[in-house]
Amino acid sequence: MHGLTNIFCLGKLIYKTYDPEGILCIISAISVTLMGTFAGVLLRDRSINSNKKTIILIISGASLVLIALVLSPVYPIIKKIWTVPFNLLSSGISFLLLATFYYIIDVKSWDKWIFFFKVIGMNSITIYLGTQLIDFWHTSEFLLGSVAGLLGNFGEVLIIVGVISIEWIFCSICIKTKIFLRV
Repeated sequence: MHGLTNIFCLGKLIYKTYDPEGILCIISAISVTLMGTFAGVLLRDRSINSNKKTIILIISGASLVLIALVLSPVYPIIKKIWTVPFNLLSSGISFLLLATFYYIIDVKSWDKWIFFFKVIGMNSITIYLGTQLIDFWHTSEFLLGSVAGLLGNFGEVLIIVGVISIEWIFCSICIKTKIFLRV
């Protein structure tokens, strides 16, 4: 079996018995991507009203979660190797969360509270690349390290809040200067 695993993973294993980024795992990644594509196509479809879209997402999400839970006694939910039940469960939960936020924000227009998230969301690619170029962690440690040291085990929480705050400020500056990276 070990040799067969090596063939599917091109001869290199990250762990002793499996590779979470091997060829077989690409199939799982594709299935999750297709779930996202389904959600995107559904939300962009102007012929379906907003309430029906929400219902379709809820039914799809609940069905995927149920199928994953039914399969899990014989085919376990394992994130590290992207099992089918893991894909179904994570996609189902994502559909349910998407349905919830779509309904709250887009259907009911309860959107006054989303500004914080909107700043990051409008610059998601910028912040993703920014974390590769800018060391937000050490900046936060420099600014908050002395206070964090006084908090003991909770000091790291303060550093993380600092990182998120600095990233948010970075994104808000990008918005004000109209810097957006798009695909």
